[in-house]
Amino acid sequence: MKKLTLTLFTFLLFSSFSSVKTSSGVYICTDSKAKTYHSSYSCKGFGSCKGDIKGISMEQAIKMGRKSCKICFEKEIE
Repeated sequence: MKKLTLTLFTFLLFSSFSSVKTSSGVYICTDSKAKTYHSSYSCKGFGSCKGDIKGISMEQAIKMGRKSCKICFEKEIE
């Protein structure tokens, strides 16, 4: 029974790591007026953030109606 439990735990642990690697992480300001997501926690775009800075998946940010930060993602556009 212990071996089965350990095997199941190991499987769940590694499967959760693989799902984390496949989703892109971004940062948002939790202020109700914030409308963008950022690639970096230290982005200058957070200068006017009156809420907390929270890490979420890019998919979640897009579903929330957030747009990419022009400062963080400027290099990707060029």
